[in-house]
Amino acid sequence: MRKLNIIFAIKSVKPSGGALKVRHYYEHALSHKNFNTLLYMPDDIDWHQSNPWYKYRDNVLPEIDWNVVDIVFISGWGWERFIPSKYHYESTFKVIYLVQHPSKLMPEFDRYKNLDKPATRICVSGAMTEMANKIPNINGPVLTIPAGTDLTELQSLAEKPKTTDVLIAGLKNPAMGEALYAKLGSLGLTVKLLTERMDRRSFIDFISVAKIVVCLPNPLEGFYLPALEAMALNALVICPYAIGNDYCIDGKNGFVPAYTLEDIYNVVRKSLELTDEEMNVIKRHAGDTVKAHDIKLEKKSFHELLNKYF
Repeated sequence: MRKLNIIFAIKSVKPSGGALKVRHYYEHALSHKNFNTLLYMPDDIDWHQSNPWYKYRDNVLPEIDWNVVDIVFISGWGWERFIPSKYHYESTFKVIYLVQHPSKLMPEFDRYKNLDKPATRICVSGAMTEMANKIPNINGPVLTIPAGTDLTELQSLAEKPKTTDVLIAGLKNPAMGEALYAKLGSLGLTVKLLTERMDRRSFIDFISVAKIVVCLPNPLEGFYLPALEAMALNALVICPYAIGNDYCIDGKNGFVPAYTLEDIYNVVRKSLELTDEEMNVIKRHAGDTVKAHDIKLEKKSFHELLNKYF
């Protein structure tokens, strides 16, 4: 039996959790012995080292030969950027679509119109799958593969000395981050605020030395990775609710305050008063959450999907 050709058609120009996750799936596919895994990007990609795909730049094909493609893997604006218009409903190849953001499932956003195009869709969180299953016109299977992270990389940093009392990950809400930073300033704590995009390793290094990490996600998130990474790095996580961080359970593996400055501030104050025993219980539950999101499990689930549907 011949190997099937699966091509990843993507455009990645800046570091982001979404770009990193598509790369993870590319690497999962590369490791499957029954598939030939190909990669295509437009020729206007700037190959700076912060690009999550930098190490695979020599694998990129100059064009897509649709006559040899069995499966195309896309995400984001992949329908508009890469899929020939004649395909949308009839084609010799199949599509896997990675659903990473709620906007793809909401009628007020442009990408909603693509839901009646045939594809196997992977949702990165249970909350996203619940949204998808309420939409009557989705064409094709909808599956959940919870987003995973590389624990090997993170666990080697988890025991670093914690020299920062509170780290505010405010990249997606800098205004609130700055307001919280100012409000915490009166408590005599070592507080650091991140509001500028940076490479992932620098971001992880900041988290790894923090006792408490306050995450400020967008209200709409497909899967908010920084809170999970902070759990893996042995920090106490405070993260307001957003669609796609449903793995954060208030009072069990961290705290989920209302998304207001006052509530977040009060929860930080509450966290500072936890006993060592209370802190250890929360961190133990956080460790269980992290294990459930091991990237090895994501890889296993994707291989099972490929085996079943293709």
